Amino acid sequence: MKVISALIFLLPFLAQANVDMVMGDAAQDELIISWSYNNSAFAGKHSGTEFTQIVAKPGMNTGIVTIAEDSEDEKHILFLPYVQDEFGDNAEVISYSYSDFAYEGTTPFYNMETNDRFGFLKSQDDRWDVLLAYSYMAFTSSGAWLNISQNTYSIATNGDLSQTGEASWDNMYYNKGSETLSQYYPAMMMGPVVCPGGYPLVATSFGCNSTQEWLVNHSLMFDPNSTELLCHTTGEDWDPDLSGVMGLGSSSDTEAILVFADDTGNVNWSVFSAFTPVPESTAILPWGFPEFDDPMAFTSTFELPGMLMVWYRDGEIRCRHWDGQWNNYDYFVANSLHAPDIEEIAVCADTDGYWIAWLPGTASEPEVVFVNFNDVTGVAEDEYLTVDAILHISPLTNPVCGNLSVEVSGISCGIITVTDLCGRTVLEREIAGEGIHSLGELPASGIFFVRLHYSTGEVSCRVISM
Repeated sequence: MKVISALIFLLPFLAQANVDMVMGDAAQDELIISWSYNNSAFAGKHSGTEFTQIVAKPGMNTGIVTIAEDSEDEKHILFLPYVQDEFGDNAEVISYSYSDFAYEGTTPFYNMETNDRFGFLKSQDDRWDVLLAYSYMAFTSSGAWLNISQNTYSIATNGDLSQTGEASWDNMYYNKGSETLSQYYPAMMMGPVVCPGGYPLVATSFGCNSTQEWLVNHSLMFDPNSTELLCHTTGEDWDPDLSGVMGLGSSSDTEAILVFADDTGNVNWSVFSAFTPVPESTAILPWGFPEFDDPMAFTSTFELPGMLMVWYRDGEIRCRHWDGQWNNYDYFVANSLHAPDIEEIAVCADTDGYWIAWLPGTASEPEVVFVNFNDVTGVAEDEYLTVDAILHISPLTNPVCGNLSVEVSGISCGIITVTDLCGRTVLEREIAGEGIHSLGELPASGIFFVRLHYSTGEVSCRVISM
């Protein structure tokens, strides 16, 4: 039987800690969880009530985990511990047998740089055994150079990894900081998660929170048939004290959701429902929390419907559920907690609910709680908050042939812009009042993005021109 528990912790938290989690044997309520404490990174098997097997990697302050199956359908636990904000150490993927957590071997990765971040894809996929995303930054006198890659591996029965593919994207941001300011640059990477059509998606943000005050956000899509990641820049030259990526999740509903804060501090959510790093729609979250500095996490289990967003706020851990629509209330998981740090909350989906783990106070192990599916989704359908339905495309069929018209409802005025995949504005019109507005003919065939800017935010959608 799954146990729901919540403890009260009033001790100060330990910096540079993290929690990562993946579902193991669902029939046994087994979880594989990694965390860091007292200058060591740990990985352990959780039985649903307690940790039964734990391994440690001293000298590390963060880590990620996943599960991989070999050609004989045997499971292996993969653990990548590393040091945030340190130069020169080697990052290594350590393989353990799933049955008893026995050490199998180590696969070297890259030499660590100051702002490296890593992420395992949690979903099983027939095209590869393991997918690992990697974000790397370097700083020169000219500016900041960013490289992001997604690498695929096969796993042997003895746990050895062999790289089978790589896709990457890089860019130099000139006049963005310098080597002397490199210690001021925060780096965040969310994902990878599986997006529509089985294309993995990651999101990153990096910038300077010193006197230069700038930040860049990205969403990047991996096409397994290509060696290049597709990139979309969400924001550039934003205030890093207010903006950045916050959470990324996905499910079998052929959708992924990215939550990020923009340059004004507003928390937005973007829906990805096609093979493009550009979101299908973006809008401000229709309720007040989480805010930008609230630790949060998403489920990323592509095999199950719906996803859960979990966050910490004012001594409480709360969650909301998405299944094509948001439910209309916060479910309270635990209260009277001291604030965990960013990346100290993890969540994964089980067949009948969700497991939530966080590292409270100076505890040496994460607290683990199970939430029943009906507790977070048990509302009538007419009580759901819908996807922001202010902007509609007319005609209802898509692609669009000839003149593009949009139907606007629920708003009195705003500005509509239409951009191409390169971000160039091809049509623009100021509107006043609800109804159908003709925007004119699109200049060419292809994919275009229609955005309605209004007083409290922005909504958008995608159209295809034939």
